[in-house]
Amino acid sequence: MKKIMSLFLSLVLVASMSVTAFASGVKSFDDVDPTRWSHNAIMICVEKGAISGTRTPDANGVGSFNPTGKVTLGQFLAVITRLVCPDAIKDTEGHWALKNYNAAVESGVIKATDFHSTADALNSTLAREDMAFIMVGAAKVNGEELKAIDGIESIITDYNSISGSRKDAVLKCYSNGLIAGYSDGSFGYADTMTREQMATVVCRLMKYQPRAEVKFEEEKAPVVQNSDYFYESGMVKREVQIDIVKDNFNNVRLYKNSNGELCVDVSAVSLPKELANAGWTLGVTVAPLDISGVGMDIDSSWYLGSGESVSNHVVKLYGDTVGIKVSDFSRVTVAMNLYHKDHMKSQSMIYFTSISDKTNVVTGFYRYASNTVYVNRKFGQSLIEN
Repeated sequence: MKKIMSLFLSLVLVASMSVTAFASGVKSFDDVDPTRWSHNAIMICVEKGAISGTRTPDANGVGSFNPTGKVTLGQFLAVITRLVCPDAIKDTEGHWALKNYNAAVESGVIKATDFHSTADALNSTLAREDMAFIMVGAAKVNGEELKAIDGIESIITDYNSISGSRKDAVLKCYSNGLIAGYSDGSFGYADTMTREQMATVVCRLMKYQPRAEVKFEEEKAPVVQNSDYFYESGMVKREVQIDIVKDNFNNVRLYKNSNGELCVDVSAVSLPKELANAGWTLGVTVAPLDISGVGMDIDSSWYLGSGESVSNHVVKLYGDTVGIKVSDFSRVTVAMNLYHKDHMKSQSMIYFTSISDKTNVVTGFYRYASNTVYVNRKFGQSLIEN
């Protein structure tokens, strides 16, 4: 008889996620749109002082982040040590990240024999299996002893190719939802994570954001996904994404309440059961832009499954108790995208975005990866109702 085990990891959030001001002076990044899947994780890492960006912010607090840039050993050790052992970081001569390497060794995140401390080593890109190894050590220093689910290696298709010294760490990170695998069942042990993916896994490690849901069904054959909806890779077909977003876009209603605040209703989301069963949800974000055209750090993003809805949501800045007045912003962006529970499928996301100045007729467009596909779809009246 087949044995089925499902592990639903606790969704532990930080009590306060105010991201309106940071010690680094960064308020936003010009290459991280508020609708981007990794935006919240990136801004939380900035708030915590773990990440600052790749360019000094301008007078308005706008910097650059390079979300798809590759992560090096030095960069990852810097982020980890700033969060789990900041007191161990001491200035030292040499490579800029040597102080973080030394702090990681001193605190027990890694051993000196695990990674070299040379400039070449610290500047080298970090494979996912090595990132998992460091994450396990960081979790221990942070007071969490990660354990692997018995037999879970049977569902990781590239498990036998993972380095022997890294297999245990991969199993522990996978079992605890710190680093999720790909839709084809592989872990991608040799792949290099991007900067935005790093922000996501770090937020999971520190329990600033929910960890990935782990479902393990021992001795169960892989699910064969319907080719009408999915590519062979398991990604949702582009035309299916477009149809789903188009079908659901008019379910979003923006209106001004009696206090003059921007409010949102989202009617019950409709998703094909094939997508819902495969872990896909529909992301909806409403993002006002202030008078100068800069995005606000709002709390109005949802990941909705089939049949789920949002009612009477007053759009607020993170940490604020009052809503954003319609009179206080210049435009509003409504974005929708398909989103997967493992947080690592940014390449498969497609956005349908409508930008409105509150009064004019607007034209929607789809953005797929780096390509923008415009469509002639008009929204006849203001998106915001009185």
